[in-house]
Amino acid sequence: MRSALAAQTVQQMGLEPVCHMAGGFKAWKAAGGPVEGGKPRAE
Repeated sequence: MRSALAAQTVQQMGLEPVCHMAGGFKAWKAAGGPVEGGKPRAE
């Protein structure tokens, strides 16, 4: 819910294109969206 509110807020501030993505980062990555490399986080 926080990301949806954040997206709405920045859209109201005039930033475009912005959208809320259901499923978050995991869904973005699973869909093949571009991701920059970095160190994996220890779980």
